[in-house]
Amino acid sequence: MFSRIDSPLAKPTREDVMAVSQDLPQELRQRNRVINEIINTERDYVHDLDVMVSVFETPMLEENVVTKEEISMLFSNVKQLIEVNRMLLADMVKRVKDTNGNELGDSS
Repeated sequence: MFSRIDSPLAKPTREDVMAVSQDLPQELRQRNRVINEIINTERDYVHDLDVMVSVFETPMLEENVVTKEEISMLFSNVKQLIEVNRMLLADMVKRVKDTNGNELGDSS
């Protein structure tokens, strides 16, 4: 079926967008750790939503385990959440990389 790496259940690799090396001042290292944690948490959330669809929704629908109406109730907005949160994740990563994390929280 799936190898562990190809499995839809395999968590995404945690990736640090911001440097946390020891040569940085402590406050900057801590700030960068927080930025990395927010981005990695969002990445994990998108992955978890993908798992809901690939491991539960799609097989339940294909195997006629429940009706389409029940699927709609159980997974009403999961695909929209995936789309929105993928865009949010991409925007956050781009923003952090483009500004070196210096313009987070502003409204542009």
